[in-house]
Amino acid sequence: MLLTLLCVCSFAQELPNYSPATQDPDANSRAWKTWQVCLKSEDGKTTLIGDGKHYEALSDRVALDHYVGKQVKITGYLFNPEDPSNPEMSNNGAGARTITPAFCVSEIEKISDTCPARE
Repeated sequence: MLLTLLCVCSFAQELPNYSPATQDPDANSRAWKTWQVCLKSEDGKTTLIGDGKHYEALSDRVALDHYVGKQVKITGYLFNPEDPSNPEMSNNGAGARTITPAFCVSEIEKISDTCPARE
């Protein structure tokens, strides 16, 4: 699963700026976001909370595991698993989606060696 998601970050740069299925300019947009977050490790995945939502943090440019447990400033883009036009979308036998929301990190900067207590 992780290998598939890592390919998403590399491949997503080739996706159209709109969703062919919905013609929604936001569905697959690669609008760059910069967040100040804490990276955590959950079930062997690097995760973060951005805009109040949980994401798996992925990168083919940055070794994210070096930043787990630290407060960081990250820049990247969201991979939207809700868009049915994404070629990485797949269903399991019951029809449930098997890909999790992801934030593809292109740049990272350490802010602090520890995360704030509220996280």
